[in-house]
Amino acid sequence: MSGKTTLTLPVDNFEWLGENLFRQPLDPGEFFFVQILLRPKDGHKVSGDNKHRMIRYYCVKSKERLAELRNEIMALCTLHNARAYVHPTPRFEKEVAGAMLKMAAEEYVLGNYHLFRRLHATACGQTFVRDKKKFVVDLDGETVWSDERIESILYHCRGVGGDKHNKIEYRVRTKSGIHLITCPFDVGQFEKEWKNDKVLSKYPVPDIHKNNPTLLYCPAGFTFDATCGYCRHWQRNKYSDLAFGHCEANTIAGKSRVSLVYDYPACGEFEADPQRCDEISSGGNQAPNGNTEGET
Repeated sequence: MSGKTTLTLPVDNFEWLGENLFRQPLDPGEFFFVQILLRPKDGHKVSGDNKHRMIRYYCVKSKERLAELRNEIMALCTLHNARAYVHPTPRFEKEVAGAMLKMAAEEYVLGNYHLFRRLHATACGQTFVRDKKKFVVDLDGETVWSDERIESILYHCRGVGGDKHNKIEYRVRTKSGIHLITCPFDVGQFEKEWKNDKVLSKYPVPDIHKNNPTLLYCPAGFTFDATCGYCRHWQRNKYSDLAFGHCEANTIAGKSRVSLVYDYPACGEFEADPQRCDEISSGGNQAPNGNTEGET
């Protein structure tokens, strides 16, 4: 098979994040910070500074409010070819107000009066509730499929939440992989353990974000690069909060065909079936409903 075949699906994490972000009730004055951002990776000529990339932002205090905003946010993302993000660590109105006052005084002295309208969004991005802090571990490409090894490393890292089942709180799919939403941990120890692992050491240490958002919605979709004759699958009983799998490109009857077996709690329809994967790989019948197939 020459070249690559790429399948794209919308990445809609509204329902999944609504359930996980609001698993525990927020305290009075707390909220989650949602942003719609332009990204250079999507072809926009913008700088890395969010003040030049942000279309709109929201302060969301409930799962119901997030659901109400879904259609509006999706429409804006589609219109502007933008992505929606949410910070997994909640914000607190009092801390945001304090940060605004400090920045306002600084900008006033400097004469930057035109920046005042942006101060609230900037303060929302910079402040967070420290005792509810979350890290985002960004996994792309091959490292996505080493989830169990990564979970084992995190389990042994120093930090808050030493219990194995609480270290990774939940997983969020992105356009090219997944985000692991975790409690804080010793990043230096994680990097050392990664480099000493015989499998993971083949790949770069993933980015670990201490105050960055995770993906809420992306109209461009979740992209798979087809690889001839290769098959991977995850079973739902392996992970309670995330399960997906796929059969990548196979050459059947002289034609290159891509068969995608996909399952995700927010939008998936079925589980990856290893036996079914083998049938497709050997030129079996048409994949069951829910698979995405294409030819190149």
